[in-house]
Amino acid sequence: MVSKKELIKEYKMNPPEMGIFRIKNKINNKIYLIASKNLPATYNRFPATFIIGNYFIRDLQKDFDEFGQEAFEYDTLDVLERKDDPSYDYTDDLNELLKLWIDKLQPFDDKGYHVK
Repeated sequence: MVSKKELIKEYKMNPPEMGIFRIKNKINNKIYLIASKNLPATYNRFPATFIIGNYFIRDLQKDFDEFGQEAFEYDTLDVLERKDDPSYDYTDDLNELLKLWIDKLQPFDDKGYHVK
């Protein structure tokens, strides 16, 4: 059995991918974009968050409740490359990358769940 200390060391040596995550409604083609420091965890979080029924984007939750889990797909639009500095904070980089994708895809009104 692997110790907790060994798992933490392995995690730090192999950090998860980070980038821009997209949720797409296949019925109405609306999308929602998320910046994530841990893309695998974000994949695992959906659709469980919707099944619980308390996702903070009410229109997205409403569509999930109406159309069901099979109406949604999840994918990665962009992966942010890590720097050599292990203490580097990627928050600003991810926010800028998210802004670029939002500007490009304009996920507002009938195209998405974002609010201007």
